[in-house]
Amino acid sequence: MRILLSILLIIIPVCYFLYERYFIKNSAKTKAFVVGTERRWIRNGRMHYPVLSYKVDGIDYKTTSSVGVSLPFCKIGSAVEIFYNLKDPNKIMVNGGARIIINIVFLIFLAVGTINVFAIIL
Repeated sequence: MRILLSILLIIIPVCYFLYERYFIKNSAKTKAFVVGTERRWIRNGRMHYPVLSYKVDGIDYKTTSSVGVSLPFCKIGSAVEIFYNLKDPNKIMVNGGARIIINIVFLIFLAVGTINVFAIIL
């Protein structure tokens, strides 16, 4: 069971990093502006998701970020950098603090999984 968990701690971050790399490779950067906040209830309370507005080739887009926090952190009107999919500009990835935190967490998972696999093998 320990080896299975360790392997999952390696596979999940690797899949995430491959997806992130693929998404960024097939995307372009632009600036989006926070135009509101969408509140969603989860098991432990309320989460706030920024609603972003941006322009691609003269067309206005508006979407809600997939990353939320328990307290609203974005001011209405503040600018954030995003990557948008070249084939479908509705698909975005925010380039900022939450992405960095997610990457750090996945790097920790990857390190723990790798150390556990080596500890089991040796």
